[in-house]
Amino acid sequence: MLLVDNSTDTEAVELDSKYAERLQLLAEQYQTGMKSGLQPFKAYLAGSPGADVLLIKGLAGAAELAGKAVLSGKDGKALQAALTSLGWGTDNWCAIICSPPDYPILSAGQLHQLIEILDPLLIITLDASARQKTQDALVESSNSRQTADQAALLSLTTTPAAWRAGAEIYLMGRHLLALDDFESSLENNSSKQRVWAELKQIAR
Repeated sequence: MLLVDNSTDTEAVELDSKYAERLQLLAEQYQTGMKSGLQPFKAYLAGSPGADVLLIKGLAGAAELAGKAVLSGKDGKALQAALTSLGWGTDNWCAIICSPPDYPILSAGQLHQLIEILDPLLIITLDASARQKTQDALVESSNSRQTADQAALLSLTTTPAAWRAGAEIYLMGRHLLALDDFESSLENNSSKQRVWAELKQIAR
């Protein structure tokens, strides 16, 4: 009679099970930590925390001024459609507004904190104010540590054209795209076409 030793297979299954349990535990700890870190900034956020795309709006638009969540107006609908069309999926975004009505303006340090908690693959700034705020936040992050990106950050601060509206850059492990007043660009076809051409840079 041929005896088959299944102990190795059993041990492998047990290891896989333990590994899966460990991953699940780490995921739960990550989600708990994220929720805790984001709690003080609820008024500044919308969308799905942990999403691949982070949309940063500097100034409030019509929807926000009416007391609604950031990007709950026509700009949010247009961005959702664009991101889906460009391969980023549905609802795979989180949004920050830097200057919401009735709340203090986010500091560079606070915006940097939010970016690090959310940890996106792609950041899109939606107006000149958001671009400047994000630039300040990235510089703020470099002041506390030595990184290989410091020269690039210095270039951003000394050569503003290095990250102009419509330009995509890669910095500190993330893609960044700056748009120039996205909400207003929806008012006419020529500006819509310009912004669509800029957004195509981040197609997957």
